[in-house]
Amino acid sequence: MHPLHVEPVAWISSRKDVLSGAFWCWTLWAYARYVETRGRNQYVVVCVVFAMAILSKPMALTLPFTLLLLDYWPLRRFGDDYEFKARQVWSLIREKIPLF
Repeated sequence: MHPLHVEPVAWISSRKDVLSGAFWCWTLWAYARYVETRGRNQYVVVCVVFAMAILSKPMALTLPFTLLLLDYWPLRRFGDDYEFKARQVWSLIREKIPLF
């Protein structure tokens, strides 16, 4: 299969795109595991992998907003039947303050 975006594959100076994408996906996976287990160690993994994503490319700064979108759908952590409860929304935002 031929990649549509050839530069990150062919040029060593553009490997940051591939590295950032890998850490981005790893952060999403770690966050999904954190939501399942709610363990402190799993949240540390989320923060560390997120830091590696930022170090590889600053575009990863938008990832906390993506995690909020994941909380809305498909994780449905905003409330039952998408009813916004202010207390739940603020607790989810507070949860992501270390990432901001």
